[in-house]
Amino acid sequence: MDAVLNTPVVLTIFSRRDIVERVLAAIRKAGPKRLYVIGDAGRTPEESEKVKEVRFLIAEIDWCEVRTNYAEENMGPKKRLATGISWAFEQEERAIVLEHDCLPDPSFFPFCEELLERYKDDERVMHIGGNNFFSAVGARYECPDSYFFTHIPHIWGWATWRRAWKYYDVDVKRWPEARERNLLNNVFRDPAVAFRWSSRFQEYYEGKIESWDGQWSFAVLSQGGLCINPSVNLVSNIGFGKEAFSTKNVSARIAEVPTAALNFPLAHPEFLVADELAEHLTQKYVFHINETKMQRFKWFLKSALPFWYRLAKKVTLRKQDAL
Repeated sequence: MDAVLNTPVVLTIFSRRDIVERVLAAIRKAGPKRLYVIGDAGRTPEESEKVKEVRFLIAEIDWCEVRTNYAEENMGPKKRLATGISWAFEQEERAIVLEHDCLPDPSFFPFCEELLERYKDDERVMHIGGNNFFSAVGARYECPDSYFFTHIPHIWGWATWRRAWKYYDVDVKRWPEARERNLLNNVFRDPAVAFRWSSRFQEYYEGKIESWDGQWSFAVLSQGGLCINPSVNLVSNIGFGKEAFSTKNVSARIAEVPTAALNFPLAHPEFLVADELAEHLTQKYVFHINETKMQRFKWFLKSALPFWYRLAKKVTLRKQDAL
């Protein structure tokens, strides 16, 4: 198959062959020349067998060059993804990154590729994301262009450059210095937003959170970087459920958000600054900062209704069978 995507793709895998197959099908359709695959080892004998099945799936790829980085012992998502992504950027100047449960719309790939080229020398831009959760969380925002800028990156399908990733530190060793300089208060106008992220970065610094992505947010903020967000959602996380490491709540607002195709040619924003309204809505409705208890309760009722409906339907059918 002739490659149509010049940008390499980085894919993280683990033990869920069913969803990896779907994500691989989307990547194959995009036609990258190189695919970097990062895999952790299983935690139990049963999980290790599932990991082998997924790795066999990768070994069967014959439609592009594949480079693998597999752990022999379980490292956990924090160290495994941090070291794996860094390994990929040791070899590439730019890349598109997908976790195993992030299913992209076909337009996600040319979107990333075009913007990776457009902003390759503009160090203000550090992250190109594929997520737009506004419709899913009930926030009203109309983007006049194909994308907009914010300060915090979404990581379910994204792209960046080696020049930006070099600031990543999984241990956020520079957080105390940033805290003393009131870095976040200089970025966010809302003290509640600054406090929330300050608390979170302190937890990362103390090693209390087994995750890699908040450290990327710190890297972007510490450099005054900007993150690109598409005007429509381009990537859906299809991995919510009991087998997931952290995204277990299938009723979460941002679980399996539908994707849409982005139109080309892209309409570029006139000004390279963070969109204040988009930033406010993201902090409030996606990260739940300043979201009122009533708003959360309304969402709880909305998300719980399908469960109670299915339960009532099962009870009704059992009663009918008994008759």
